[in-house]
Amino acid sequence: MEPFRPEGRVRYNPPVPKRRPRTLSDERWRDVFTALRSHRDRALLALALSNGARAGELLSLRGVDIDWGDQLVRVIRKGSRAEQWLPVSAEALSPGYGTINSHDD
Repeated sequence: MEPFRPEGRVRYNPPVPKRRPRTLSDERWRDVFTALRSHRDRALLALALSNGARAGELLSLRGVDIDWGDQLVRVIRKGSRAEQWLPVSAEALSPGYGTINSHDD
């Protein structure tokens, strides 16, 4: 067996973003949440912001996909169709946002 030669490895250099992402102030976020008419929409937005899941992954959530105790949601990843548990903020699961299955338009 030949010894490992580090010069044969290729380093991964991801591209550096040219500019920083835009941010919203807390007041603007409150305006966004206030503009949403249903608790379900507020819950979905809070979930998306807290774990970075894709919209399609969140829209396919069912009640059994939420682990309320450990604050996790189960999503099916795009492409691989693999199941993955993602952390969720406590605010996203709070009763103030309603439940994922509510339809109170």
